[in-house]
Amino acid sequence: MANLNFPANPTVGQLHTVGDKAWTWTGVAWAIQRVSVTGKSAYELAIENGFVGTEAAWIASLKGTKGDTGAQGSQGIKGDRGDKGDPGDRGTDGTNGIDGVDGVGVPTGGTTGQILAKNSNDPFDTTWVTPDYLSDYTVPLGGNQGQFLGKITAADGDFEWLDLPSGDPSNPELPLGGNEGQVLTKNSSTSGDVKWADPVGGSGLPDGGSTGQILTKNSEFNGDATWQDAPEAGDAFPSLVDNAGKILAVKSTEDGVEWIEAPTGTGSGSTPVTAPWPPVTATGTGSAQNIILPVSLDNTYDIDVYINGIHLNSSDYSVSGTTLSLTSNAAGDSIEVRPASGGSTSNGSGSGDGSADPYYRMMGFFAASPAVNEILMIAITDIPITFPANFSGSQAKLIGMQPGANFVLSIRKNSTTEIGTLAISTTGTATFLTSGGTSKSLAIGDAISVHAPGVSDTITNLTWILRGNK
Repeated sequence: MANLNFPANPTVGQLHTVGDKAWTWTGVAWAIQRVSVTGKSAYELAIENGFVGTEAAWIASLKGTKGDTGAQGSQGIKGDRGDKGDPGDRGTDGTNGIDGVDGVGVPTGGTTGQILAKNSNDPFDTTWVTPDYLSDYTVPLGGNQGQFLGKITAADGDFEWLDLPSGDPSNPELPLGGNEGQVLTKNSSTSGDVKWADPVGGSGLPDGGSTGQILTKNSEFNGDATWQDAPEAGDAFPSLVDNAGKILAVKSTEDGVEWIEAPTGTGSGSTPVTAPWPPVTATGTGSAQNIILPVSLDNTYDIDVYINGIHLNSSDYSVSGTTLSLTSNAAGDSIEVRPASGGSTSNGSGSGDGSADPYYRMMGFFAASPAVNEILMIAITDIPITFPANFSGSQAKLIGMQPGANFVLSIRKNSTTEIGTLAISTTGTATFLTSGGTSKSLAIGDAISVHAPGVSDTITNLTWILRGNK
């Protein structure tokens, strides 16, 4: 028997042939098909049975003799109406009618630019007149199709035929087309080179959102933002109502922040301002510069001023109320003003020992999701500081999106030595740890920095305060 070689993975209805046999796959088994065999034609059978002649002659012989006329059948059903016939030939023209009475013609005379006007209410009583708008001014000659009549100067009648604006940088035309919701986008720096396009990147607002939601950054990239519920008033973010003029400070006895009255100077110069108002930063202009502070001060000993991380002597600036005046700086300098940290001032003239507040605080935050290994905070110490084991007394609060995985910030001394971590769990819980669970000390001039982890995440709006002992 011949090898049938059925396909290994047939589909239902697939045909498989071997020689003069055929099978079809039913989904369960191959079913053999009925094979037709071509037999002899009627003409061949006629030859075998004695017919002599061609096939055409045989076909002609199949016609019988004419039969008798049959009886008349019953009347058939009325057929559908036939199509409309072609138009008939045009008939011959009729004879001309009688000429009518001559009408009243256009009056003779008139000059170029005049118009036909009524003399009275009587029919056809007209005459050529000069219109009022042409009595003093004449429409200029010339002009091309599509041009318009435009004023050349403010003088009456001073106009001429002008082309519609096209490609004029001062009058760029809007491009044709565009769909609902699209915006006009520049193709290049050339004036008027614009097109209709869908909003993309950081230029458009995201779709969706509900009443009362706020726009929150997802990352440092332009336009990467989403609608989110605004933080509710409470421990995470206290209400703004009836707190005008107050500042946000970390609670002293429990987690969270609260509004407190803004501190002011003592007037004696003996005790620095210790309330935790946030540092003020500015960029140098290259000349004498005024910086507005969040509190009113009476002397230079209430604040610490840094330029590019270097602590200034009080002789380099002055204060008056909420205004700090720098005598000089370089353009682009990084300027930072903080509440005084206590202890002797840099010029040795202050007598406060900082006993009113034994702590040194450093605050940091980010709003958008940080980049991989991004430096989120960096500060330099101007007094010796000791952080207790596991940063006891330090605070952190997440008021934005929770991370997708455990998010661990690295806290480093002089950028390279890790002295601890701040971990944020997927539920938003903050945990401080020092390396080895021991206290960590910083000397004057040491830098402390906070670094994002080596993986990206969707976490947003995290703030923290590192508290050390003076």
